[in-house]
Amino acid sequence: MTFSQLAFKNVSRNIRAYAAYFLSSAFSVMIFFLYALFIYHPDIYGSKEFPGAVRQGMLVAEYIIYFFSFFFIFYSVSSFLKVRNKEFGIFVIHGITKRQLIQMIFFENMIVGISALISGIAFGCLFGKLFFMLASTVMNLKSLPFYMPWQAMKLTAIVFLTLFFIVAFMTSLFVQSKKVIALLKGNKKPKPEPKASILLSIVAASLIAIGYILSMAATPGTIMFLLLPVSTIVIIGTYFLYSQLSVFIIRFLKQWKHIYWKKTNLLSFSMLAYRMKDNARMFFMVTIVSTVAFCAIGTFAAFLEAQKDETMNNIPFAFSLMTYNEHQAQKEQYEKEIEATFQKEKIIYKKVSAKLSFQAISNQTQPAVIMSQADYNTFAKQLDYEMVALTGKEIARVPSFGQSNFIDTSKESDVTLQGSGTQLHVSHVLQHNIFSGAVFPGQILVVSNEMKQLITEGQKTVSYTAYEVKNWEETTQVAEQLEKQINQKGQYEFSSRITTYNEIKQMTSIILFIGLFVGVIFYLSAVSFLYFRLFTDLETDKQYYQSLMKLGMGGDELKIIMTVQMGVLFFIPILIAVLHTSVALMTLQKLFLSEILRSSLIVMGVFLFVHTCYFLLLRKRYFLQLKKQIMR
Repeated sequence: MTFSQLAFKNVSRNIRAYAAYFLSSAFSVMIFFLYALFIYHPDIYGSKEFPGAVRQGMLVAEYIIYFFSFFFIFYSVSSFLKVRNKEFGIFVIHGITKRQLIQMIFFENMIVGISALISGIAFGCLFGKLFFMLASTVMNLKSLPFYMPWQAMKLTAIVFLTLFFIVAFMTSLFVQSKKVIALLKGNKKPKPEPKASILLSIVAASLIAIGYILSMAATPGTIMFLLLPVSTIVIIGTYFLYSQLSVFIIRFLKQWKHIYWKKTNLLSFSMLAYRMKDNARMFFMVTIVSTVAFCAIGTFAAFLEAQKDETMNNIPFAFSLMTYNEHQAQKEQYEKEIEATFQKEKIIYKKVSAKLSFQAISNQTQPAVIMSQADYNTFAKQLDYEMVALTGKEIARVPSFGQSNFIDTSKESDVTLQGSGTQLHVSHVLQHNIFSGAVFPGQILVVSNEMKQLITEGQKTVSYTAYEVKNWEETTQVAEQLEKQINQKGQYEFSSRITTYNEIKQMTSIILFIGLFVGVIFYLSAVSFLYFRLFTDLETDKQYYQSLMKLGMGGDELKIIMTVQMGVLFFIPILIAVLHTSVALMTLQKLFLSEILRSSLIVMGVFLFVHTCYFLLLRKRYFLQLKKQIMR
């Protein structure tokens, strides 16, 4: 038998352990290749018809997949090598040199890596057309024909061959550094009783509690500032949760005799402490990776569902026209053209208009927009918003575009007009924006009708006309026609809700489509970690269950103990990830006026259902495999 044949033989003999690693790696290669297939498509590469964000988003996804694949593959290979330590020790006893041992491990890893690379590219080519159809449908792009992807193949082959080479070389060096006696002992080293530090356990609980409290207490204006520190606090707390607090809780539960001594709980709890301590790093990785996957897919799904409501809240009118006072004749002409187009297309509309003025305000770089109470109430009535009643120097603050839930009412102060020095009191802070688009960068203030006449005399004014259309989602062609027609003229600002909505919808769809596959890779990697750990401990578990059978333990009782221990391994990291994700999404909800938690909870529910099915399937297979091992 040649040296290369020995490497092939070792891979085929350990096919059970390599299966999950191979499939996960092949899936990562396939997704990377499909994105490359999209990036280098002739109709996209250098094309002006497709949004640049599509290609940029795919490139970002490529970097994320590649960066994460390195750590995933490195962890996977390390797990396999630990299982085979005894086998390597036997090779050393029979005369294999350290150099030959490194070569053998290197060849094995490269065999699996190259096989995964070829399989990933092959399946990518097979599903390429389906991927293009799905991408075109989700992102509302034109249909893309399939092509021969030589550049995509070249890129995928180079980057993943480099990755597999580096991982194979690094992991082979780790094994050769161990002594023969350490290799022969493998996983049979005696384990001391797991201990936990009370101080670190308190730190773990405190960090997670502080992270949750800060998240829940965050305001829309502080969320971005708290994102990094809160994430760091929760990540550190999660690590100590598994390495310290979990062991402390198990030791504490052992003191409850009515629970600890009930049926098989004594054996389950005793083994559980060792499992939690040994698998702390793996639990930590699975939790963080799963949280990222849940947050990514859940958030993007929420964006997709909420985008219509958010668009209607931020752009309350289907069409709007703004003209300055020196262009009054043009305003009437534009309105006639808009209304003539509506009549031609049989669009039923309602029209409201107002004359606004600008006022410089102390301590503000942008002038404020002043609106009379009567004009505001006309707009509010049309939109079914709250109306106001003001007297004297009372004013109401109206949120600008995208600021409907960003105004901190506790920090609202009185307003001083620069010209006259008049001080106005903010008596109302309204909840809804009434102007479409970001047409007014400064504050928007509503004053009483009498005050409006006093403070706006001689000031620059602007006319704002808005049209509300019932079936606005069907006005894409009308909006394009009006924009093309009016854009040939000047001194105006015309906008349509459907144009902005289509842009947001396309961008959200792009992000969702990209994030979906990245999130699936993250989740697949997380469950692969669990698979690797389960079969890594198979030899140790076999000896443990053999001992229990010699003591008279029955098959049903063994199933209960095994199910409890597997359930902890599979569900605790996922449930902690769901908890982290739920808190994150509740915080994110503060940035939206519409409900986003429902779709996010549906996404997590789907993940939990799939995870439960995976657990039941793997539990059955694991029990059969363990039964074969015990009966030998």
